[in-house]
Amino acid sequence: MGERTIKKGPGYWALMTAFLLGSINGILGLHLVEEGPGGAPGIRRDRSFRHLARLFLMGSLVALSVGVCEAILVWVPRASGYSILLSFLALPSLYLFLEVLWPGAFGRVLGIRRSFLCPQCYQRQDFRFQPVSFQFGSWVTFLCPYCSCLVDAWGGQVLYPSSLTAAKILESSWRTALPSLAALVLGASFVVWLSGWV
Repeated sequence: MGERTIKKGPGYWALMTAFLLGSINGILGLHLVEEGPGGAPGIRRDRSFRHLARLFLMGSLVALSVGVCEAILVWVPRASGYSILLSFLALPSLYLFLEVLWPGAFGRVLGIRRSFLCPQCYQRQDFRFQPVSFQFGSWVTFLCPYCSCLVDAWGGQVLYPSSLTAAKILESSWRTALPSLAALVLGASFVVWLSGWV
């Protein structure tokens, strides 16, 4: 009997590169580009609005987090040791409280987790962000934790490589990248404006 060879998974750096590229593509909205009639790349408006709303929330959350961290850094040198201890005990409790009320809310806003009806196991699952391969053309893919079903950013199962090439997607990238960056900046600016107004 011949020896069976065990296929090794991707290395650490390959995995980190895939996560970085997948995250950048997710933020810039390159996964919105899909094959239209006649093979030309196109963008669906309903998906664009959902993507921009998610980015607006992400920008707001990041600006809010930076503001809270800055306020804590200003407060810590003037606070007593007892107050600092209580605050560091309260922060994890607040996080757990929010996770109980809205499970996975932080992961969903940041795009790490998404909830889909799985096309294979027919259950509503929390899919985790898992960039697998850019040959599928979806650029941003999620994996079911139970049956390892691979879906795109909209919950559609990814089965075959896409006929859209990277060159075609990059040609249309300005149509998604500019509004995406604008939504991020608007979300952060809204929080800054709101903090100054309050």
